[in-house]
Amino acid sequence: MPKIQQRVGYKIINIMSFFEAVKTCLVETFCIFSSRANRSEFWWFQLFTTLVMFTSLTIGMFFMEILDIEEGMPIIFGITCILLLIPNLTARIRRWHDVGISGWWLLISLIPYIGGIILFILYLLPSVSETTDENDQQVVQ
Repeated sequence: MPKIQQRVGYKIINIMSFFEAVKTCLVETFCIFSSRANRSEFWWFQLFTTLVMFTSLTIGMFFMEILDIEEGMPIIFGITCILLLIPNLTARIRRWHDVGISGWWLLISLIPYIGGIILFILYLLPSVSETTDENDQQVVQ
């Protein structure tokens, strides 16, 4: 499937679909911290993570209420969190690399309230150009 490209001013931005982003984050760049993740890849994967977490909570609540298994929700939700921890961290760090900042900015999330707001703003920043082609159009991967 060819990549979708969008021209924003002088930049050509590659836009990923939902399934491409999930495949990239879970399979292709599972433990790779050194590459880059554009905005579409990052936000599609965050949506996927949110949907999976909500689904695991729902299934856990089902086990707690219907089947009277008290440990159902914590076990299912905990396993889901552990499975998505590394891909989520790599997606975040690769997004910061795409913005042009270090992955160590993850530590700013330790500051209550302000850290989360700063990181959210950083996630919204546009990509920093990596290469330029011969037509003076910056290509952002």
